[in-house]
Amino acid sequence: CLKYVIDTGVINMPVYNIELERTELKEIIAAESTTKQRLGRLGRTQPGEFYALYNYAPGEQRKYPVPQICQSKLANIDFMLRKSRLRTNMLEFQEYFPNKPEQSYITDAIKQLQLLGLVSTTSAKNFTKLGLSISKLPDLSSLPMSKAVYSALRKRQCGRDLIILSSILSVLNTSAIIKSIPSKYKCAEGDFMTLLNVMNVILLVQRSVPAKEFNIDRVCNAKGLSASAYILKQAFRRYKNLEKAFNLS
Repeated sequence: CLKYVIDTGVINMPVYNIELERTELKEIIAAESTTKQRLGRLGRTQPGEFYALYNYAPGEQRKYPVPQICQSKLANIDFMLRKSRLRTNMLEFQEYFPNKPEQSYITDAIKQLQLLGLVSTTSAKNFTKLGLSISKLPDLSSLPMSKAVYSALRKRQCGRDLIILSSILSVLNTSAIIKSIPSKYKCAEGDFMTLLNVMNVILLVQRSVPAKEFNIDRVCNAKGLSASAYILKQAFRRYKNLEKAFNLS
């Protein structure tokens, strides 16, 4: 139970920078609703003390946070709308959003899809042949990864490796896991090959024992990977879901 809460009055929020075409972690002033939520964590089971390390002037805080869709890269969302049964896109669907993104974010989404070769440059409503093919793949968390997996399946004969790699990359927030991996699993070819190697260690054991006997926690302990077990469990679940999806598609 909480007895003390120290509120800095700020939050770190991922914000997409259109000019740089990348998502950046920015420190912004917390909204009033966020401050109230932090304050509300006290007093649920016992009295507590709240320390606010700020003194904002009236009106300096927003009442509510900026909706995430208004400060995120929209290419993935646009692509998902196009491949859905609605067969629509951000331009057509924006009127149904409670909070509409700025037009520049929608324009950027179309531009990013065109740069990836997924949407026609002559008619922004239409998929290219490549885009249509990739739209039939399961969701692989990012469009560049989907494009890489498609190429690996069709041209490089290493599709399984890319699917495994996408499974662990989709659940990673930082590269900190690399430091916790024992040196015997690390590859000179780079971090991606190290992650692939670790996943293959887990999957090799999984394929060699009956399903009811497989326990990923025990495998991680036996292989010296207990420090990474939490991430590896998520990655393993992700891989099994993708495996089923590819078998169906």
